Amino acid sequence: MRSICLLVVFYRYAMVAETGFRERDPKKVIAMSLYSNGSAHIWGALRNAQLMPIMFPGWSLKIYTSRRSYIPERIILNLERLGAVVVFLESRTTKKIKPSLWSYLAADEDEVEVFLIRRTNNRLNKRDYAVINHWLESKRPEGVITIKDHPNHANLTLIDGLWGARAERLHSLLGKSSMRNLIEQHTVRSGGNNLELTSILEYIYSKVQNDIVFYDSIMCDKPRSVPFPVLRQSYEYVGQEYNSHEQTQIDDKYALLRRRNPKCEENI
Repeated sequence: MRSICLLVVFYRYAMVAETGFRERDPKKVIAMSLYSNGSAHIWGALRNAQLMPIMFPGWSLKIYTSRRSYIPERIILNLERLGAVVVFLESRTTKKIKPSLWSYLAADEDEVEVFLIRRTNNRLNKRDYAVINHWLESKRPEGVITIKDHPNHANLTLIDGLWGARAERLHSLLGKSSMRNLIEQHTVRSGGNNLELTSILEYIYSKVQNDIVFYDSIMCDKPRSVPFPVLRQSYEYVGQEYNSHEQTQIDDKYALLRRRNPKCEENI
C-alpha cells in the first residue's frame, strides 16, 4: 500500500505539471464516503483524488469518513497531500446515518453551492465532467441532475453516486430541511439505520422530481431526459465500477453494445 501511495503522489504532481492547475473552488464539491479500509475503497479514494485536478479542474474533493472506519493514517495524509479535504464525522452522526450516505451531508455545508455525489469504486472522467459542465454552463433551470449512462440505469430515478444538485435549490425543494434531518427523520420513520439505500433515494426523489434533469445516453426520449453532450469513447461510462487493480467488469461492454443509442449521444 505504501508504494501505491507514493505512486499516486508522483502521478498527481506529474499530471498537474503537464496539464496546468486551477485553484480549487470550495463552492463546487465532489463528495465521497470512505467507510471501509478494504483495498478497493482505499485505492479508489486515492485514485479519484489524483484524477480530480485533471478530470474536474477547479472543483474540490471532500472525503467523508469516521475514526471507526479505521482508515490508516498514512492514507489520510496522502489524500490530503493530493488536495482532498477529509471530513471526520462525529460518532453520533455515524450512528444515525448509513455510511454510504455520509457524503450526502455535503449538501448542508454552508459554503457549498453545487455538489456531486460520487463513489470511491467509480472513477471521475471527462465524460462525467462534460455532462456537469453542460448542465451548469448552459444554465439549465433544473436544480438537480442524475446521470444515466448504462442500460442498468435506464429505469432508475435518483442514482447513488450519479447525482448532484445546486445546494440552495435542493434545500428549497426539501422544504427548507437539511439533508441530515431529512435522512434521520426518514430513517426513524422507516425502521432504523439498516434502511435500504434505495428507500432514501426514492424519498429524496419524491421531493425533487419536478426539478430534475436526466442526462441519459440510453433512453433520452423519456420525460425530463436529454442526450449526452459528448460521444462515448470505447466502453467507458459514468458510474463504471473498478476494483483495486483498476479492472472493470468485462460484461459491461456487451451490455453497452446491445443497448447503444446514437441518438442519445449527440452534441446538444
